Amino acid sequence: MSLTHETIKETLAAQFGDKILGWEESYGMLSFTIQHDHNLKALTFLNTT
Repeated sequence: MSLTHETIKETLAAQFGDKILGWEESYGMLSFTIQHDHNLKALTFLNTT
């Protein structure tokens, strides 16, 4: 499976759902905004997945 922006979005949305406040792609880089109390959980998830 190729790691695309869509794959990353789907994986994060499945894990964090409505905690994700928004998505942005600029200059080919994907970024997202998540509720402040889930920052560390999201970074840990990305690091271990």
